Amino acid sequence: MKTRATIVCILIAGMLLCGCSAKQENVYLDTQALAEALLTEIDFEDELNPVDSTMIKILYGIEDAEEAWVYVGSGATAEEVAVFAFATSEQAKDAWNKAQARVEEQKENFMSYMPQEIDKLSHATVKQLNQYVVVCVSSSDQVEEIIENYVNKD
Repeated sequence: MKTRATIVCILIAGMLLCGCSAKQENVYLDTQALAEALLTEIDFEDELNPVDSTMIKILYGIEDAEEAWVYVGSGATAEEVAVFAFATSEQAKDAWNKAQARVEEQKENFMSYMPQEIDKLSHATVKQLNQYVVVCVSSSDQVEEIIENYVNKD
């Protein structure tokens, strides 16, 4: 009987610890500053230009972002930067899925006419940080470090 009670206590303690570690930190991200940092601190082959909300909807299928900074190249490369802010983390999760789908679609598109871009797309950063989503398609290995420099956590 004591063994059964001990096992139950261990299981309950384990569940409580898992619940505590799953708690997300509050995150604040200056989306415009991060987008600008990614644009200036990463050496892109292509010149990236901003796109408007109509084009964001076409490219990503995202309409509900509170803030959106999206920059794409000429089409000669797959390079792009996108930083979004949403009202909720649930909206951000949906946008993250759409961003992942965008990268996969780009892989299919570039495979036939510019296969050298597949490596960039395969290593693209598509990251959700609570209510924010960040996308960066480049050959740089500094993307994660740049993002971390702009994330403020409580």
